Amino acid sequence: MSEEFNLQLDDDEEECPPAGAARGWREGLPPRPGGIDPPGTNTAELSAFADEVTRTRDRIVILGRRGAGKTVFLARLYQELWRRTEGLQARALDGNAHQRFMECIEAMGNGRWPEATLAQRWADLELRYGSRIWTLRVLDYPGEVFRRAFVEGAEDDAADMLRSHVDAAAAVLVLIDPVAARSGSLEASVDAEFGMSAALRRVHERAGDHAVPVAVVLTKCDVALPHINEAGGARQYLESHLPGLVRDGGVFRVFASSAVRAQADALGTLRPVPEKDALGIVQPLQWCLKCLARESGGEAL
Repeated sequence: MSEEFNLQLDDDEEECPPAGAARGWREGLPPRPGGIDPPGTNTAELSAFADEVTRTRDRIVILGRRGAGKTVFLARLYQELWRRTEGLQARALDGNAHQRFMECIEAMGNGRWPEATLAQRWADLELRYGSRIWTLRVLDYPGEVFRRAFVEGAEDDAADMLRSHVDAAAAVLVLIDPVAARSGSLEASVDAEFGMSAALRRVHERAGDHAVPVAVVLTKCDVALPHINEAGGARQYLESHLPGLVRDGGVFRVFASSAVRAQADALGTLRPVPEKDALGIVQPLQWCLKCLARESGGEAL
């Protein structure tokens, strides 16, 4: 990583969440309202529920509110892994998904940001590392759906579908715009702190003894990096500006990234500069996959 991204991450950079850690942090607290707690109270019911969740956890889910950078992050991540000829690689199992990613990259190459996601859509990706292959479903969705699902508790089809994907997550990447977290609107703060805490509580509490790795990724750090370093590092930045997420979000690891640098044009409008390398976009996924491989006894990254 370049010098401009030389910032402090979590103290235990290589540590994966231990089995049971996801559930253990919540012990002794009263049940959450709204059906977040798993059904049943006796050991047999909880064990059966955890077994079912583990069997159905087959995808990586990217969570983020409107404007967090989900579409750009995912397109650049796919571009990076698609071009690789060694190490961790990826290919879409659907040509339409591959084309959507490439259309985003082409738009940024022409100085335009991709259009905001208007509907939920997913891509099945085959991830390869050595002899190891994962088939993972990666979800993209409008940021407004996140608010409806985890702040407003809406019961519409889109919110229900997002919650169902979260319930099937083998790993979670949480994208947070640190500038919005520091000086954005009240709605942005509520989404990032209350909404994301609710989403991660749901992930952890429904996982039973299955430890779901959660990577919290600060996006757009080419702009926010001075403020992050001033705070003492990425996690310290979260502690200062989103303390509720750190307190209630359970076990997670913090990363910093810049999928695409932004540069002001003659009119002062920020435009993408994709010829500069993306920074910090592969590491969160690598960490999640390493945790999953360690839990299953597979080949480590």
